[in-house]
Amino acid sequence: MLVRLTVADSGIGMNEATRLRLFEPFTQADSSTTRRFGGTGLGLSIVRRLAQLMGGDVAVESTPGEGSRFTVSISLAEASLLPVPEANEPPRATVCEGLSGTARLLVADDHPVNLEVILRQLELLGLSADVAEDGAAALARWRQAHHSVILLDLHMPVLDGFGLADAIRREETTHHLPRTGLIAVTADVLKGEDARSFAAGIDGFLSKPISLDALARALGRWIPGLVATAAPAQAAGALFDPEALRGLFGADPARLAELLQNFAQTATRDVARMRTAPDAKQLAAFAHRLKGAARMAGARVLAEQASCAEASADAGDLAAARRTADAMGPLLAGTLRAMRSVG
Repeated sequence: MLVRLTVADSGIGMNEATRLRLFEPFTQADSSTTRRFGGTGLGLSIVRRLAQLMGGDVAVESTPGEGSRFTVSISLAEASLLPVPEANEPPRATVCEGLSGTARLLVADDHPVNLEVILRQLELLGLSADVAEDGAAALARWRQAHHSVILLDLHMPVLDGFGLADAIRREETTHHLPRTGLIAVTADVLKGEDARSFAAGIDGFLSKPISLDALARALGRWIPGLVATAAPAQAAGALFDPEALRGLFGADPARLAELLQNFAQTATRDVARMRTAPDAKQLAAFAHRLKGAARMAGARVLAEQASCAEASADAGDLAAARRTADAMGPLLAGTLRAMRSVG
């Protein structure tokens, strides 16, 4: 079923040249709008991309001095009633069953379209989040709920992402709070922006627009099992990159099979040692060892989880490190299945 939504205005309108480039990323019809109100020129580009992913498109008609008319078309399937389970039938597991209760998320962005896109992506991953429209509001919400992960825009009004990160890190140190995962989400792709983010105490860096896979992998560091519970084909591609080993050792199937077998044995042993380590120093050592091996083998999500456990242990938060280690068993099992399915 094709659904069309139309929005018309009686504003200044656009000429043909402006209309033709309107959906290009980082483009706005009037540059003075950017200077007065902020914004990146990504909104219409994202809207068109979402509409195209839903089997539709976005079109615009405009006359200078008379206004513009935007039409969004999307293809929707007819809704059907869900079957009622039998009395003795166990409830079906959702994609991320149990994950929402293990991590509180906050999204801080001053652009409503960006907020909507990220919240929709989180919904597809089985997650929900609180929202804040500027850095000061995000800091206030974090002080109330101490979210596990914050997805933050770097360039927000009142308090930008760098200031927000600095304030959170200082309060964590002062009040001995668990470390919050901070992931910068920004359209600013200037060289060095990621380095500046990490220097400010931010743990991850994602460029807009974000792919669902990249978002899942970034969050997987703080939400164990998030990617591992995805559909098999998607999970295999996200959990294991076979090109990592092939790039190091060539395409010798026998040699690669031997390397993967050795990795499976050592990784299983290291995860077990992490879970039984008597102190933070030893847990960090095992996590560091696993992180390096997982990166070499192309097990990127497992490497991110090991890095998270190492960081928690190095910070002296043994309880958080152990929680991450305890959740790595299912993640390792999923990674090894992905390796076998691809190899």
